[in-house]
Amino acid sequence: MRLIDLELDLDVFTGPFDLLLTLILREEIDLLEVDVA
Repeated sequence: MRLIDLELDLDVFTGPFDLLLTLILREEIDLLEVDVA
């Protein structure tokens, strides 16, 4: 199964969603710093 490639352009991160998720899980980016609203 292939996930949809989702590119994000946020204040603290620009790039693919799966990379953002990986960085959050590795605690390299604080989830509370990511404003998705």
